[in-house]
Amino acid sequence: MKRMHVTFGAAALAACLTVSACSSKSSPSSSGERDKVAGCPTANPDAGKADADRSAILHYGDAPASSLDPIRQVEGSEITVLHTIYDALVKLDDTGKPVPELATSWKMIDDDTMEFKLRGGVKFQDGTAFDADAVKFNIERAKTDDTSTIKSLLATVQKVRVVDPLTVQFDLQPPNPGALPITLAGRAGMMVSPTAVKKTGSSEAYNAHPVGAGPYRVDGDWHPVESIKVRTWDGYWNADNRLLGGIDFKRLSFDASVGALKSGDLDLQIVDTGEVATLCGDDGMRVTISPTNELRMFVMNMAWAPFDNLKVRQAIAYALDRKTLASVMTNGLAEPAYQWFREGQLPYDKSLDSQYNYDPEKAKKLLTEAGYTDTEKLSFRSEIGTGVATYQRMGEIIQSELAKVGIEMDLQLVDRNAMVGRLYGVGGAEIKVGSSPLAVAAVDQPSERFIKYLYADGTLNPSKKELSGLKELVEEADGTEDEQKRAELFQKAAKLVNDELAGGIPLYFVPGVTAYADYVGGVKVGATRADLKFDGVYITKGKKPISDRK
Repeated sequence: MKRMHVTFGAAALAACLTVSACSSKSSPSSSGERDKVAGCPTANPDAGKADADRSAILHYGDAPASSLDPIRQVEGSEITVLHTIYDALVKLDDTGKPVPELATSWKMIDDDTMEFKLRGGVKFQDGTAFDADAVKFNIERAKTDDTSTIKSLLATVQKVRVVDPLTVQFDLQPPNPGALPITLAGRAGMMVSPTAVKKTGSSEAYNAHPVGAGPYRVDGDWHPVESIKVRTWDGYWNADNRLLGGIDFKRLSFDASVGALKSGDLDLQIVDTGEVATLCGDDGMRVTISPTNELRMFVMNMAWAPFDNLKVRQAIAYALDRKTLASVMTNGLAEPAYQWFREGQLPYDKSLDSQYNYDPEKAKKLLTEAGYTDTEKLSFRSEIGTGVATYQRMGEIIQSELAKVGIEMDLQLVDRNAMVGRLYGVGGAEIKVGSSPLAVAAVDQPSERFIKYLYADGTLNPSKKELSGLKELVEEADGTEDEQKRAELFQKAAKLVNDELAGGIPLYFVPGVTAYADYVGGVKVGATRADLKFDGVYITKGKKPISDRK
């Protein structure tokens, strides 16, 4: 382990309040809205579509996949690559509404059975037919394979029945018609070739040669987290809507990627908010910025001392100036977070935004009530994985803020590859630390966040403790398709979590910043590494600049 020293302390925080670069700016109000944020001109995503080069290879400066098997998640950002290889039963439109993909329609046919009609004539990249038997194979594999990390997402599916080649039924208990279609737009609904899985014999072996029914296939060998190439294949059912010849994923550091964008070595990249001003001032660049529900958290294990004491968790919450933290970390582009969901999501409850406002005196009072004094200070260790400068900086700011109220946080760097196991116990690893400044990936389905991070069996719940009544509220919300009722139930669940500060302290919602060359079109929203999709993205013939700047 490497001991860290504070490099961004209280003085820098105070100074930031007086310089324009750190001033707070409003973000667009919805994920589909583009705005002139931080002086960036808007871009028309369809301005050059008629001139799209369908043979062009787009170069993207990240290879965020350790696994290309949808059932075995290693990193949240793998979904970016998975969406190029696999089509799912359902997809989400620009508003987040579930719409047909490999399934053409779905409905509840009785109180606990949902029926899906499937698209005919679809084949996997190895020639295997996509049908109801393939759906049954995929869902049962995700639920039963020893290596599956997404079992909890399909916990309500009790049985899969093949009615005919293009009809499949799911027996649900408890029924979740409000949630299941959205869940099936992600990993749980991504269809792999049964033939390929049976041929390879294991998830690890299949991972080397993945076969989906998506727009692109893996070209040659790929190297986890380093490089992946995908190319078009002739049998894709929706080829008319595929606008690229392929995508090259190559991992570059954030520092190197901006230079690669400007030199033309990259065509598109997700960038840090600190690079926005530089890129917006370049006539050859476009930048699209959008709010996201990806969250930065101070994760706390409620089963570990001192975080098993609610007063301690509350004291830490009151000690953190989230408005300043969000502004400093993102040059004013982020929204401070006081709950797990942002405005516009069903669980968002406006009243929770004032529950733990910055109040250092209240933090000190709670520490005293918890038994900590000037001579018996609260102290604990927190860890950050190596190579993630954003988390390191965030940790240093938290460390500085906590010191103001008398809390000593020993911040240490550990091997990035071991970090998730040390914090969450993933893969049978022994939990070694009780807190960390970390990310909570964006979600399409609210219940997914509750299930993963707050259920007792959640893969990313370090304490493995669950609040009484939480699961019942979430299941009831997912059991109805009435959006107003779902919102009311989810908001009760959100308040339950906030009251107890279960799982940790929300800090800010990350803005998505997608930067791309002026010959790239079709970029509709700013994304994060965990929610970038290449649907509709294109490169013009001859890389001709698109005249779309306003």
